[in-house]
Amino acid sequence: MLNKELEETVLIVDSGDLNPNNADIITTNFTEWINDGCLSKTEEVSQTDSFDTCSIVLIKTPEGGLKDLVEIKSVLGNDISAADLLKSSRNIPSILENDFPYGKAKKLIEKLGSTGAVLQSLPEEIKD
Repeated sequence: MLNKELEETVLIVDSGDLNPNNADIITTNFTEWINDGCLSKTEEVSQTDSFDTCSIVLIKTPEGGLKDLVEIKSVLGNDISAADLLKSSRNIPSILENDFPYGKAKKLIEKLGSTGAVLQSLPEEIKD
């Protein structure tokens, strides 16, 4: 953890990650962040989970390659061919599903475990 007396920026990293290059900025004003209740980006999104549908987007190429892509395809019930899925994984970000029920998407992504880390559900209201 870096300690700078006049620094106001708050960063977050994944558990066990010691590389500061992987950090995401939570806020640039520490005092305001404390006064607002120390919310992280993920908490802010979960507090506004009033979306009906979302798009499921592949944001990274899975480490397991085609094997992980086939697992994603199976769990999501996607009828895209494995070859097309592999092509789309080379052109990131790639939308895998549109108008997908938001709650179901969150549960299926969690069900995928570490493989699900390459997916993101984007609420339809903010997607263009």
